[in-house]
Amino acid sequence: MVPERFKSTDSVLRTKLHRPPLPVDLVEREEIVELLDRERARPLTLVSAPAGYGKSVLVASWLEHCDWVSTWLSLDVDDSDLRIFLTYVVFAMREIVPGVCEQSLALTKAADLPPLDTVAAVLGNELDAIDEPFVLVLDDYHRIDAASPVHELIEKLLAHPPIPLHMILVSRLDPPLSLVRQRALGQLTDVRVLDLRLSASETRSLLQNNLNCDASNAAVANLDRQLEGWAVGLKLVALALRNSSDPEDLLLRFRGGTHEMQSYLVGEVLATLPENVRDCLTKAALLDRFCASLCDAVCGTSDEENSEYLKGKEFLQSVYSANLFLIPLDGRGEWFRFHHLFQELLQRELFASLSAQEISALHMTASQWFEDRNFIDDAIRHALAAGDELAAVEIIERHRHAELNADNWYVIERWLRMLPASVETSPNILLARAWVAYERFQIAALPAILDRVAEQLDEEAKETALWGELRLLQGEVFYWSGNGKQAHTCFAEGRPRLSEDLPLYAGLLELQDGLSLHMCGQTKQAIEALNRRVRRIPRNQHLYVSRLHSGLYFTYLMSGDLNSARTESHRVESAARSGEMQYTAAWSSYMRACTRLHSFDLQRAVSDFTDAAKQRYILHRIAAVESLAGLALCQQLLGRQDDAEKTIQDLLDFARELGDPVYVDIAQSCRARCDVLRGDATNALVWAGGTSAPPEFAEMFMWMEVPALTRARVQIALGSDESLNLASDSLEESIERMRKWNLVNQSIEAHALRSLALDKLGREQEASHCLDETLTLAAPGGWVRPFLELGPPMAALMARAEQQIGATDFSQHVLSLFDSEPASRSIPTAPRSLTMNSDGTIREPLTNREMAILELLAQRLQNKEIATRLFVSPETVKSHLKRIFQKLDVNNRRDAAAIARQMLATQEQKL
Repeated sequence: MVPERFKSTDSVLRTKLHRPPLPVDLVEREEIVELLDRERARPLTLVSAPAGYGKSVLVASWLEHCDWVSTWLSLDVDDSDLRIFLTYVVFAMREIVPGVCEQSLALTKAADLPPLDTVAAVLGNELDAIDEPFVLVLDDYHRIDAASPVHELIEKLLAHPPIPLHMILVSRLDPPLSLVRQRALGQLTDVRVLDLRLSASETRSLLQNNLNCDASNAAVANLDRQLEGWAVGLKLVALALRNSSDPEDLLLRFRGGTHEMQSYLVGEVLATLPENVRDCLTKAALLDRFCASLCDAVCGTSDEENSEYLKGKEFLQSVYSANLFLIPLDGRGEWFRFHHLFQELLQRELFASLSAQEISALHMTASQWFEDRNFIDDAIRHALAAGDELAAVEIIERHRHAELNADNWYVIERWLRMLPASVETSPNILLARAWVAYERFQIAALPAILDRVAEQLDEEAKETALWGELRLLQGEVFYWSGNGKQAHTCFAEGRPRLSEDLPLYAGLLELQDGLSLHMCGQTKQAIEALNRRVRRIPRNQHLYVSRLHSGLYFTYLMSGDLNSARTESHRVESAARSGEMQYTAAWSSYMRACTRLHSFDLQRAVSDFTDAAKQRYILHRIAAVESLAGLALCQQLLGRQDDAEKTIQDLLDFARELGDPVYVDIAQSCRARCDVLRGDATNALVWAGGTSAPPEFAEMFMWMEVPALTRARVQIALGSDESLNLASDSLEESIERMRKWNLVNQSIEAHALRSLALDKLGREQEASHCLDETLTLAAPGGWVRPFLELGPPMAALMARAEQQIGATDFSQHVLSLFDSEPASRSIPTAPRSLTMNSDGTIREPLTNREMAILELLAQRLQNKEIATRLFVSPETVKSHLKRIFQKLDVNNRRDAAAIARQMLATQEQKL
C-alpha cells in the first residue's frame, strides 16, 4: 500500500524517507558525534534546538560512519494523522528490513485503527523481532500537532522499548513526552542548543569553507557574540559577504538582535541575486516541497518569449549551485525543499512584496498542479490556504468516488475533517458524510443526512448519478430496518443512474437488491439476477465482482444452503486476492468459517475463524466480533475449554475497546452460550436475567451470536416451567419475525431451540411438529450444528420423533453425528442456586474451578504454580482470576486471598 497522498509516484514517497545530504561546507562536530556513538544503546536521543542550529546535519553526519543500519523519516503536519504516521514508519522500516512489520502495515488498511495500546503493542513486538540494532530518525518532530495521538504512540513504545531500537527525535521544541521519566530511567540522551552552538574555531572553519578567506580573531569574536554559534546565521553571513569588497570590516561592524539580523541578512542575500531568481525564490517559499514542473507552474510566467523567463530546472540549478539552503529530498534530484528557517524568512519577503490576492492566486495554481497529479491532500490544503473554500469542496467532490471505489472511505473522512465547520454543505459532501456513516454501520445517522440531500436536489438532478447514489443509500436504510419491499423500490430507481464505472456503488446496489428480493421471498429471482451480473461483469473488475459474489453468499446462507454459500466464499476470496483487497479477503475468511461451523466441520472452522480474528482491525467491526465469538464456540464444541476461555476473554476485551454496548452484549452472550455448553448456566443466568425486546432484523441477518436466542438457551438450560415458557414464547415471536424477513438460517436455530423447550414442558406433540419443521428447513443445506450444540436432550428428542413420525436420511445423519461426539461436551445443566447481596442484587457464585483457584491463591501460590496443580494453562488461571476479582469486588490478589482465607476459616468452623 502506497500512502494515498503519494500513490501516483514512488519518487515522491521517497522524499519522506530520504536522509538529507551533508553540506559541502560541513563542520565536523567530533565531541557530539562521540556522544551519540557512546549513548546509542539507550532507546531515545532527543536533539532539540531552535531552527538553524544544524540538528539534522549533525544526526546525518553521525549516521555516515555509524555501523548500525538506519532509516530516516522527515515529518510534516499531515503526519499528525496516526494512520499516515504509522504507514510511513512501516515504509521507513522496510527500507532497511524488507518485509518487516506486516501486521502494522495491515493495521494501516483497517477501516478503523485499533486502540493505541494495540497499535503500540503490534508495532513494538514487530520492531522487537528484528535481529540487528537499528536507528530510526524522526526529523522535524515539532511538526506533529500537540494533540496528535502520535505522541502517545511514541510514549507507549518507549515505555517498553524494543531492544534493537534506537530512536532519534529531531525537533525545534521539546515534544510532549515523559522526558523526565526517560532521563530518570537512563533511557534518554539529550542534545541541546548549548551542545550545538558552533565554537569560535568552528565559526572560523565555516567561514573559511564558504569564503575561502581568513577572518581576524576580532571579527570571529564579534560574530560569536552576535550569533552565539547559530549555524544558519553564519551561513547567511557568508552568503551576504560574497560580493563585499571588505568582508573584514562588515564582520567587525555586524550588530543587531536575531529578528533584525535575519531580515538584514536575507535582504543582503537576495539583493545579490538576479531579479528572476529572487522572484522564484520567494514564490517557491509557499511550497513545502517542489520539483521543476511545480516551480514552472507557481514561479514561472506564461510569457516564454520574455528574456527574463526562468524555467524550473534552471531555477533549481541556480539555487543549488549558489548553496541557497536547498535540500534534496530524493536520490534522483527531482524533489527539493528549502531549509525550514530559510523558507520562513523567504515567506516574510513574499508577504511584504505581494498582495493577499496575488498570494491566493499562487496557492490556487499549486492546488491545481497537485490535483492534476492526484495529490489530493495537498490540493485541498492549498485551496484552503488561498481562502477558496468552495474550490476545496469541489476537489473533494471530484475525487471522492475514486477513493470509495478503492475501499478508502477513511481517506474521505480525513478530507472532510480538513474543511472548516463554516463551509456550506453541498449534496456531494453530504453524500460523502453519509458513506462514512454507512461504512461505520451508523445506519441510524443516515436518514437525517439523506433528507438534507433530497431537499437540495431539484427535478433535473433526479436523472443524475447523485440521485442514484441517494436512492442506493435510502435503500440501505430500508433494508436494515427490515423493509425489503421499499428497499427494492429504491434500488430499482437508483440502478439506471449508477454507472458501472463506479464499481462500489454498482456492486453494492446489486448485492443489496439481491438481499432485498430474498427478504421479500423472491430468493430464486435474487440468485438469478446476481448470477446474470456476474456473467456480464469483466473479471478484472475485482471490487464489483467481489460484491456480487458476497450478495450470492449472503443470499445462500440466509436460505440455508451451506454448500453454495461456501462456494461463493471461495469466489469472494479469489476476487479479493486478484484485486489485492485485504478487507474483502478478511471477510471471505469469516464467511467460509461460518459455513463450516454450521456444517460442523469444526477443525477447519477454527482455522478460518482464527484467520479472520487475526484481521479483526481490518474487518468490519461486527464481523470482527463475530469471528472471535465463532472461534470461541468452535473451541468449546471441540472440548477445548481453556482455549475457548482465552478467546472469550479476548472477545470481551476487544468489545470493550470498541466502546459500543451492542458489541459488549454480543461478547457476554457468547460467554453465556459457552457456559451453558459447559454445564454451568449460573453465570449465564445472571447475564440473561430480565426481559428483552424481540430481535430486530439487523441483530439477526447472518450473524451467529444473537443475544435473544442465547437468552432462550439459558432459559431452557434453567429448566423450570416458568423459564421454559418464557423461552418458548420469545422464540415463537422471533420465528414470526424470521418468516417475515425470510431468515431460514435463524429459523433453523430458533425452531431447534423451541422444539427442545416444548419437549421439556411435556408438550410432546408440539415439540415433534416443531422439530419436523426444523429438519425440513435444515436438511437441504446440511445445517447440523444447531442440533448437535443442544447435546443429548436433542438427540433423545430426535430419536423419539423418529419413532413417531418416521426417519429421514438427514435425521439419521444427524443422529449418527451425535454418536460420534463425546457426550460430555454439550450437556446443559441447571444452574447452581444464586445468592443475594444485602442490597438485593444478585451475587454471582464462584464455580468449583474458581473456588479451587481461590484456595490455592490463599496459599500464596503464583499463577504458574496454580496452573500446574490444576493441570491448566497459566492464561486460563489469569482469566479465572479476572472473573474472581469481579465477583468478589476486589482489585488485586492480596484482597482476594484475604477473602479466601476468611471463607476457609468459616468452613472449618462449620466442620
